[in-house]
Amino acid sequence: KKIGKFGGNMIMYFVKCAIASLIMFAAVVILDPVFASRFSGAGVTDRIIRLMLPFITGVIVYALAGYILKIDLIRNTADKILRRNSLEKSN
Repeated sequence: KKIGKFGGNMIMYFVKCAIASLIMFAAVVILDPVFASRFSGAGVTDRIIRLMLPFITGVIVYALAGYILKIDLIRNTADKILRRNSLEKSN
């Protein structure tokens, strides 16, 4: 006994995640030389910054791409965060 349409929704979810991942990859690859030129020192601080900036950039770009592509998990999470912030400001 089948329950609902399983395959179609999963395939579309996978395609949207793959597109968001490719957008994130492109942004990090494009911005990495910029980060490398700004933080080219051998110090620990420069190395940590050089490691964290592409990571943070990737997270932000993936979240924005997922929101634009209407990935449910990302939209629900963003809505909860925005709703929580608006409740805290109103109190």
